[in-house]
Amino acid sequence: MDAIHILTAVTSVAYDHGRQVALSGSTALDGTFRVWDVQNGTCLAVLADHDDHISHLRFDRDTFLSAASGSVKVWDAKTHTLRLSMSSRIYITSLAVKGGRVVTAGGEVVRMWDPSSGITIWETDIGRPVRMVEWTNDCLVVLSMFGEPKSQTPRIDVYDLVRT
Repeated sequence: MDAIHILTAVTSVAYDHGRQVALSGSTALDGTFRVWDVQNGTCLAVLADHDDHISHLRFDRDTFLSAASGSVKVWDAKTHTLRLSMSSRIYITSLAVKGGRVVTAGGEVVRMWDPSSGITIWETDIGRPVRMVEWTNDCLVVLSMFGEPKSQTPRIDVYDLVRT
């Protein structure tokens, strides 16, 4: 099977099956990412508001989110306008979005944000470098590493955020 469309120089992608739209983050340090119509392969918008390459892109409800360095931007999925900018003290290594809740990880810190206000809802320092955060049902799964750099062991923590 041949590819319908090919994108190059991409650092992050996200796909919304319902809207038939894809996002692609540029490898350039210009802080841009593109919104694509996947049916015909046309670029709908080029958005720029970051100071670094885009490391993460996600869809959520009527928004999509972009992350680069220490910031997360919330964009209106219909108008492609910036709704909110959230700033983090640390470089964001992972981004997860579900049902109006945004979770970022960076360094040893996991933080949950309210994407409509930018206020931190919950934050924890797990004492180990976080590699990934992901939602599963109403729980947040955090993959971290511990031990010496050459012999690091993965560890998975699960947080029940319904009670948080």
